[in-house]
Amino acid sequence: MSMYMRKSYIRLSNVVLYVFTISILLLTLLPLSLHIEKHSIIYPWSIAGETPLNTSVILWITPWGRFYNPSTFPIRFIPGIVIAYDMDCGLCTSSLQQWLSMSMYFLRELYNLNRTVFINLFCEEYEPSYIWRGTLTNVTKPPSQIIEKLKNVIGSGQNVYIGFSELTACVNNDVCLSKLIDIYSYLRNIFPDAKLYYYGGGGDSIDKLVELYQKANLDLIGIDIWELSYNNGIVTLSSNLLNKLNQIAKRVGWNNVILGEIGLRVNDEEAYIEPWNGNRKIKYNPNITSIYYRHILSDLVNKSVTPAYIGIWAWNDNVFAIDNRIDILSAIEESVYGVTTTTTIIPSPSPTTTTITVIYTVTSPTTIYTTTTIPTTITTTITQPTTIVSTITTTITSKVVEVSTTTKTTTTTITQGLEQITLYRVLITIFIITTIISTLLYLYTRYRHRT
Repeated sequence: MSMYMRKSYIRLSNVVLYVFTISILLLTLLPLSLHIEKHSIIYPWSIAGETPLNTSVILWITPWGRFYNPSTFPIRFIPGIVIAYDMDCGLCTSSLQQWLSMSMYFLRELYNLNRTVFINLFCEEYEPSYIWRGTLTNVTKPPSQIIEKLKNVIGSGQNVYIGFSELTACVNNDVCLSKLIDIYSYLRNIFPDAKLYYYGGGGDSIDKLVELYQKANLDLIGIDIWELSYNNGIVTLSSNLLNKLNQIAKRVGWNNVILGEIGLRVNDEEAYIEPWNGNRKIKYNPNITSIYYRHILSDLVNKSVTPAYIGIWAWNDNVFAIDNRIDILSAIEESVYGVTTTTTIIPSPSPTTTTITVIYTVTSPTTIYTTTTIPTTITTTITQPTTIVSTITTTITSKVVEVSTTTKTTTTTITQGLEQITLYRVLITIFIITTIISTLLYLYTRYRHRT
């Protein structure tokens, strides 16, 4: 072999060696960069379509809470709408009538968006004074006005869950329990395509819950948990009540269990103390609530507590409201679904000049918007040829912010992950090819040198 050819081979070998070295360096550094996109690497269930808890989350919406635009309700969660009536007099007060209007507005807007919806019937005493339903040993059917309005919106009840909650004294009483079973039968006849549920409190008898589940032919049964434990900065649900939930699951199966409510006073470092007490003085900490929700939901994963549904109290109920908290919603989403929804909040200039948007559905395919300030009453006037099908008049008493939600879809997450994985495979291929070429050139050079 001539000296010139030998030098050419050596130069070519050096080039290949450089490519080989760079490939090794990239293969070393690239796995570190892959961890930047955490949803495609750390959360494999975002690709498989599975979730850590294998459950769905309900956010309970109250008619007495903050007003909001239903179209902004996060897509990853299920709306649960409270409808309240008096056990004795039905809708005998202006507040109850107004609450019903608000509940039906939320229900109509969300149901028209093809959302699955939970309806929570609050049968309580409001007149002459308030008595919580959990202590009542009687229960009555929803007034005909409620039934008619529901029928107009949900028809036969497809994609709707209807039920009662926290009727502890009633469920534990044989006479009242029998009456409740009859009411569920009544609801089943009116809304044949709806699913029925009940969740009690910590005092509901397990045997009575199972009896109700079986005799009323319910789809879901369970309890809520408003007892929290605190240990070394970690907040978890009461182990006694989690054990009770496990016992219910053994009788009916986890697929038929609902953990009806968990909740925290927002921004309260001592939210684990009397968590149900909305009037308790708050020890302010704006970052603590998302941390506590992560604690609670992680504890459920660790203890293999997997109800079909978990209810969060609440979306818009005063001190418990999480409707304008990106950090809390993200904590719940990541803990349950393994993916985060990016939410943008547009701050209001002041409590007295907050602009709100109300959507009115009309007969033609048109959406009418109206804006107003608070406190005031929302009204609108639409001239012909458009006819209002649904109107709502309510008094806003709290500061409102507009929230627009943009969901980071699983498709995007998967694509980003696959792009990185594809690059990784290309570099592996380059590494293999350069290794083969370098080896062949080295052997060929040695052979030519000897000859």
